[in-house]
Amino acid sequence: MSRNPFDELLPTIRANAHNKGLLTGRLAGLAQPDRQKKAYLKGLHRLTTTSKTGWSARSDDWQERMRARQVQLSYVIELATAARRNGILKQG
Repeated sequence: MSRNPFDELLPTIRANAHNKGLLTGRLAGLAQPDRQKKAYLKGLHRLTTTSKTGWSARSDDWQERMRARQVQLSYVIELATAARRNGILKQG
């Protein structure tokens, strides 16, 4: 965990929020049948213009893998933003 000179608790707060989000999302997904999960994801896709182009690395080069990872992160962030903006996800 990196230190933040302005607020030493910030990295801990971030990690706790991240872990809570992962757990909440995982549990919500496990509670739904596959058909409903697919419909939910399709609905989120309609709310955004983000493309999955470049999702997978085309080589074993570490730079290519890092680029693909950034595409994945940006895609998930955009889906979450669209869900929050449209009231599908609530802040909590």
